[in-house]
Amino acid sequence: MTLKLWTLPPFAMVLGALGVLLAKYEELPARYPVHWGISGKADRWVEKGVGVVLAPALIGLGVLALLAFNAWQVQKSARGGAKSAWWMVGLEWAVGLLFCVVVLLPVLPPMGQGMTLAMILGPTVIVVAVAIGVSKESWQAPAAGPECWKWGVFYYNPADPDIMVPKRTGLGYTLNFGHRASWWILAALAGVLALPMLMMR
Repeated sequence: MTLKLWTLPPFAMVLGALGVLLAKYEELPARYPVHWGISGKADRWVEKGVGVVLAPALIGLGVLALLAFNAWQVQKSARGGAKSAWWMVGLEWAVGLLFCVVVLLPVLPPMGQGMTLAMILGPTVIVVAVAIGVSKESWQAPAAGPECWKWGVFYYNPADPDIMVPKRTGLGYTLNFGHRASWWILAALAGVLALPMLMMR
C-alpha cells in the first residue's frame, strides 16, 4: 500500500464517528456538551445545532487534510524526506483516532480522570516521538544557501519546486514561502482554527 493510501483511513474513521453521531442526532440533548474537564465530566454546554454537532468532525478532517498534504509533499521532496513522511502518516493516524473520540464524546459514557489524562498524554507522546523521528531523518538533509532564508528563519525560493523543505537547523521541515501553495496551506490552517468560533456562535 502506498503512502497516499495510508493517509486515507483516518478520514474514514472520523467520518464514521460523525455518521454514528448524526444517526443519534434526535437523541442528543438540547443542552449540548462542548468541553470536558480533567475530571472527565462535561463542564461547558451550548444550545444544540447542526453546526455545533458538525464542528469537531470538520475541524478534525481539516487537520487530517493538512497532515496528509504535508506527508505527500515531504515524501516527494528532492531532499530525501521519505521516512519523515511515514512518521507524519503515523501522526495523522493518532490525530484521527483522537478526533474519533472527540466526535463521539457526547454519546459516550462519562469518562474518569485517568481516561481523560490518557487522551491528553497519548497524543502528546506520539507528537514528541514523531518530532524526534522527523528531526533525525531531516538532520542530514542538505540545506539551501543563506540567501534563501529571510531573517534566517523563513525559506523563500520561487525556483525551488518543493513546498516542504528541511529547516535551516536541520530539525524538521518548514514551508517554502516562495511557493504559491504555501500561502494556501496557511489560509487553510487559519480556516481550521477559525472554524470552531464560526460554527459555535
